[in-house]
Amino acid sequence: MPKLTKKERDNIIAAIYKGKGKITLVAESLGVSRQTVYTYRDSYKSIANAIEDSRLTFDEGLLDIAEVKLRQALFDGEQWAIKYVLDKKGKSRGYIDAKNVDIGNADGKPFETKAHVIHGVEDATEIIQELHRLGVLDDSNPSTADDT
Repeated sequence: MPKLTKKERDNIIAAIYKGKGKITLVAESLGVSRQTVYTYRDSYKSIANAIEDSRLTFDEGLLDIAEVKLRQALFDGEQWAIKYVLDKKGKSRGYIDAKNVDIGNADGKPFETKAHVIHGVEDATEIIQELHRLGVLDDSNPSTADDT
């Protein structure tokens, strides 16, 4: 493959960011094969870096959207969201899933621990009241605070 000019490399990098690092989209926008894009990637560090960076940026954006939706579901009292947050983020406050309860330390000796066990969420109101009581949630809903 002949050496690419800076302008050609810049055009390829622009196509990479426009296509969010998806090789098929990049190849289509450039009018080349996927293999050619892979060859560019393998031949030019700047192109390889652009592919990696654009993919990471895209993935971070997806996570941001998912976190916003999860937060809204939590404030809306969605039972699945409450259970998910407590299962994943509540361990430091003593919330554990019953199937993950340890009954002893590494030496097999029993130990004492304080935990809020979540078996299943039947009534979100009770859990929300408990979260308020523990200070995990306050009475304001930041997702709607700007609407007033």
